[in-house]
Amino acid sequence: MNSWHSSFPFCNWTGITCHDGSVTAISFYNWNITGKIPPVICNLENLNHLDLAYNYVTGEFPTFLYNCSKLIYLDLSQNYFAGLIPGDIHRLSRLTYLNLGFKPSTTSPVTSRRQLDFYQT
Repeated sequence: MNSWHSSFPFCNWTGITCHDGSVTAISFYNWNITGKIPPVICNLENLNHLDLAYNYVTGEFPTFLYNCSKLIYLDLSQNYFAGLIPGDIHRLSRLTYLNLGFKPSTTSPVTSRRQLDFYQT
């Protein structure tokens, strides 16, 4: 992602949405993506929509996403995350949609969220 600059046609890629040459959305729903989300994703300063649902993403909840300061939509459902939802998830302060795809035993205050989806597995 460090190589994503204006001379490279990433805005034409399937699953990428741009505004004025800047990536605003990544929708890789059911793309069979494996591994972990790279922290450099937050180098996309105008990213406000991230949908990685129905993939094979692993690890704990990626708290580096707190650095994606414009993120309003986050769907990480149906992946292979382990561990608890962090108690400071409210640091995603602009987030209005969050789908993690499972029902946690505890959550932090999420009163500003318009939609918060948890599913019993």
